Amino acid sequence: MSNNSGKGFLFLISGALIGAAAGILFAPDKGYRTRRRISKQMGEVKDTVSQKFSELVEQAEDFVKDLRTTAAEVVDEVKEEWNERTNKTDAQD
Repeated sequence: MSNNSGKGFLFLISGALIGAAAGILFAPDKGYRTRRRISKQMGEVKDTVSQKFSELVEQAEDFVKDLRTTAAEVVDEVKEEWNERTNKTDAQD
């Protein structure tokens, strides 16, 4: 997971909120219509945020899984190297 994903997410949310506010301010309408429009736009923003958050969680889970696999491989390599060196030392004695 890269830092760019987090920045993109922040820009997406900021853009959605700014766009919603600008749309309301520059196209005033009757109160009930404005409230309905705000509600609809906030619902869309909520859905987008929820989807992006789920994607970020999935990326984080994949990253942790890969990290654990790599760490296990490194541990196995270190153990193998340790065993080889200790066996050589024992054979020399």
